[in-house]
Amino acid sequence: MFDMCLSGYTNALNFKGRERRKAYAIFFVVHFSIFFAAVFAMTTIFPRSMQEIAAVVLVVIWGIPLLSFVVRRFHDNDSSGWWVLAGLLMPAVLLGVALIIAPRPTSGQNRYGPDPRTI
Repeated sequence: MFDMCLSGYTNALNFKGRERRKAYAIFFVVHFSIFFAAVFAMTTIFPRSMQEIAAVVLVVIWGIPLLSFVVRRFHDNDSSGWWVLAGLLMPAVLLGVALIIAPRPTSGQNRYGPDPRTI
């Protein structure tokens, strides 16, 4: 389980390949638990003038690994990772994004690489 959480950060700039649903779910839960704890700590520790800068740093540190993880989940369903950009630009598309990354992935190898469950 710890390896699944770390894989999001060790592969933070890796937008190629595929990612398992289980790894994504664990990473998502742990990732956002830590994120909200950090936001709470940031609002109580930093003075108001520094909170905006700290928030930008926090979003970059946690946003990029999450973005790459979601792109790899799209690849696991044999979909292009560019759909994530549509979800970021049009919030209504986020429901469609959730419907694409949630179902069971394509089994076996697809155009984005081998099945991560067999590696």
